[in-house]
Amino acid sequence: MRYLLAENQAQEIFARCEYLYDIFGLYFIPQDKLNGFIPLVPIGTAEPSILFIIGHQNQVMQFLKTNIEQITEETLILVTCMANSFKQFEKFNKKIYFSTAHKELSYRYNGHDYGFDFDLTESELDFYNSSKRDIVERLDDSFDHF
Repeated sequence: MRYLLAENQAQEIFARCEYLYDIFGLYFIPQDKLNGFIPLVPIGTAEPSILFIIGHQNQVMQFLKTNIEQITEETLILVTCMANSFKQFEKFNKKIYFSTAHKELSYRYNGHDYGFDFDLTESELDFYNSSKRDIVERLDDSFDHF
């Protein structure tokens, strides 16, 4: 499991690591930058094969165009806008989830209103609050997919 955060959201690293610890019970640590993103990688064993990518549509699109063939994770969770533009990546046999959108826009809400030190999408909030134990069930309940 990996969690890629766009470089322009670097100020959120600590808060995102707390968020991830609360969800998975794993400590995530930042790694060296990778094509405009900061990877947060769990310490220890983390299953299943999931890659979260958080950023603006153009950032996520460029990352996938450059790296899709090297991505080993089977499931992609895209926290970004304009999800339909990512249908082109279905041919790489990945399960693709994306944040809930309204007219193709995935709005970010003031995290302080929900006890977080970063702004988050409806799907991220739903994922955090999901009562499901199985991660796939949590994803299905919280994110949309193709």
